[in-house]
Amino acid sequence: MPRPKSLVICWLQTAVDLLDIDALERVAEMITKSRHVDVYGVGGSGMTAVSLQRRLYRISVNAHAWTESHLGLASAALMDQDCVAIALSNSGQTRDTLDMVSMARTRGAFTVAMTSDPLSPVAAAANVHIQTCPSGDYLNPGELAAQSAQLFVINLLYLLVARCDHERADGALALTAAAVEGRQAGAPAVVGTRAPLPAPRQSLPFRDSHRVDDTPGMGVSFIV
Repeated sequence: MPRPKSLVICWLQTAVDLLDIDALERVAEMITKSRHVDVYGVGGSGMTAVSLQRRLYRISVNAHAWTESHLGLASAALMDQDCVAIALSNSGQTRDTLDMVSMARTRGAFTVAMTSDPLSPVAAAANVHIQTCPSGDYLNPGELAAQSAQLFVINLLYLLVARCDHERADGALALTAAAVEGRQAGAPAVVGTRAPLPAPRQSLPFRDSHRVDDTPGMGVSFIV
């Protein structure tokens, strides 16, 4: 049996070989243009969804992670063509994730599935599929390495989104870093240098911003 280190390296190299960078760049552009991003995932993929949401939120992307289907479906029902939904599911078979991304797509959001199986139900339900690793048996020894590959892809997506609006991302990172400066245990309180506040994203009033529109648009949905 391969050593754990060798297994992870092998799977990460395979993830790089499988990755459709053009599709991932398209997703990054859609996120940059969107007013709202949902990230869906349960179980292990739920933890990855939360990681992606936190990275995007820190660079001023209005992102929310949903790891429970009732709340996720409620959020998906309020999406429109200006939204993005991202679904994370290693197997591509997770019913809760499938239901959330399907709802988001019916509302006009641009949907993205990140799975190991391009022929899976979750992949078929989305506008764009990003393969994160080769498909394999569930809970085999490669499952942990598969999660490492999944994290690699979401980190790359985060960097691509930041590159799309570099000035805004830099400003947001400076503000958030200043907010927690000196918070380490035992460190003296320090007032950080305040960076200029990034220009606020334009948003619609609550009722209009969740309109239902049959016209294909720029919304993006992520499924976990």
